[in-house]
Amino acid sequence: MARSRIFFEDSFMDAPDVIQKQVKRTNCYRANRITPDEKAEVIQILLKTLSSGSRGITKTPGVMVGEACIDKTRLPVWLFVSLREQGATDAELLKFYPHISAADLVNVWAYADAHPEEIVKIIRKN
Repeated sequence: MARSRIFFEDSFMDAPDVIQKQVKRTNCYRANRITPDEKAEVIQILLKTLSSGSRGITKTPGVMVGEACIDKTRLPVWLFVSLREQGATDAELLKFYPHISAADLVNVWAYADAHPEEIVKIIRKN
């Protein structure tokens, strides 16, 4: 499962040379700092997320065959796990599904971590 990582320059520069070379070689290092416009955008997204709250994870008989979904949606947990396994980042998922919040994704990942056998079984079925 591929996940992108960003190392802030301050902490990255404290790492031993061997680690710095490996990180650069694996394209995990972002040389440019985040711009003020990007910071403002991130803050706006976070504020929107905090004000909207999260809905939790529910299983409703008759909705998505009773599978675990983000509350009041038809978006099953296994879908997000599958997309993440295919390389999607949280930022991409929030872009693809703008009506869910970052807090909803936190609930998705917590549920998936707590019920791995259930999620694997459903993904194999679908």
